[in-house]
Amino acid sequence: MTIFYITGRIKELIITAGGENVAPIPVEEKIKECLPCISNCILIGDKQKYLSCFLSFKVVVDRDNNDMPTNALTPEAVEWCRSVGSNATKVTDILNGPDAAALNGIQAGIDKANKASISRASVVQKWTVLPLDISLPTGELGPTLKLKRFAFNKKYDHAIERLYA
Repeated sequence: MTIFYITGRIKELIITAGGENVAPIPVEEKIKECLPCISNCILIGDKQKYLSCFLSFKVVVDRDNNDMPTNALTPEAVEWCRSVGSNATKVTDILNGPDAAALNGIQAGIDKANKASISRASVVQKWTVLPLDISLPTGELGPTLKLKRFAFNKKYDHAIERLYA
């Protein structure tokens, strides 16, 4: 007899504290559409009063180092930064300042995505930028390059707690 253990949800749904079911993929895709500088958007908010998200910028990948993401922004991300009045060329330029122009540009993109949301429950209220893009070597992505939400939530549990404190 073979025993199977389910280690995650069969369906990817976020169920808020109010009982609303939110499919994260459409919300994440809309945010990435509104912010062309963003490589990954990870929506969180299971059993919480509101939704939050983690964002990672498009960065150059070090092919010599097992495809590890670097700190350098891609030309597309640098161009987006210039369009919002920022001179950033690295993720640390944005985070260490913090770079108000880039952060205001991100908030404008989030606001634009929220206007297109299908319900009040799918509105993102808080967000934060990750210092490093998610990747296969860092453990947040599986072999098919899909987000391992359970592993991501476990790795960033302290940051999630700060968003909801």
